[in-house]
Amino acid sequence: MPSMNEDIERYPVFMVNSNGKLKQIRIESTDDYNHYEFELHHFIPKSIRKNNPELYERIVHLQKLILLPKDVHHSIHAGKGYRGLDNWELLFNRKQWRSGVYENRTGNDAISSLSVKAAWGHNQDK
Repeated sequence: MPSMNEDIERYPVFMVNSNGKLKQIRIESTDDYNHYEFELHHFIPKSIRKNNPELYERIVHLQKLILLPKDVHHSIHAGKGYRGLDNWELLFNRKQWRSGVYENRTGNDAISSLSVKAAWGHNQDK
């Protein structure tokens, strides 16, 4: 399995802003965020990449990382949404994929680039 730093290089990274929109942010490595407060979440779980590589190859273009507060990251895996986003918008759902929802939602018009430090307003060491 690739390391998190390799995934950061490979996939776009987002955060959820206060309006409940995914915004693309710039993270270059795991050194760029506070690990006591945040975790990087794989939209498509690593378990699919490991256990079903054929499916993963079909959906890898949907992969993204989402920087989330730790407690929110764990609640998403328990089926909860966050800031008005449904769970399936934050965690890959096969039913939604089969119905074509992901292919029709690029979200490019809602994405803006900003630095992590500006987004979270701190320069803390990890």
